[in-house]
Amino acid sequence: MSDIGCAITYAWSSKKAIANSQEDYETLMAWINDNIQRKYTEPEDLFRAFDALSRASVFLSRAKYGGDWSLLSYVFDLMGPGVTFARKGEYAKNRYSYPERIKLMGRLRSKREIREKVAENFSRRLLMSKNEFKSEVLPFLIIIFRETSPIQAARIALGYSLTREEVEFLAGSKAKEVLLAIEKIRKSGRVSMKKPKREKEKQEIHRRQKTLF
Repeated sequence: MSDIGCAITYAWSSKKAIANSQEDYETLMAWINDNIQRKYTEPEDLFRAFDALSRASVFLSRAKYGGDWSLLSYVFDLMGPGVTFARKGEYAKNRYSYPERIKLMGRLRSKREIREKVAENFSRRLLMSKNEFKSEVLPFLIIIFRETSPIQAARIALGYSLTREEVEFLAGSKAKEVLLAIEKIRKSGRVSMKKPKREKEKQEIHRRQKTLF
């Protein structure tokens, strides 16, 4: 096969790989963006690759917010063959890496989910909204868990039936001390291990609220 034929086949394969990927386009762009600098060694190659990727990002934004999805063809061309043929030098022998931005977003999402669970637990018991709890109570609760005695934090954790993840969220670097204090209190018998389940607590509070009206 001629050099031109090989180039056409190579370009088609790279475009097809982008178009048929199971990942969403933003995730693909993050993958390519993080790995261009790991695999391309020449400054000119890096410039051409990032230029192609930036133009793909522009076309993708126009397709999403303008509703003209025919522009996706340009996105595939630039993300696939555009980045692929930007390389003239050698590949670096580095492994591909998962995008740091996506890793960070995953960690933040996990923390937000735990925060929501804490807010739901406390707001239900304190008879206030979750937003009120997060703005008015949560900052002080974090200070209590991180700046005061681990025993005091442990008593709150046991009183509100907090999970290990919730304690770690509230206590931060002092989580180990608070968890040890929880075990110490439990072993001393000062707090019963038979705590009511949160669902039962929710039903009881709901019943009490109904009697007020």
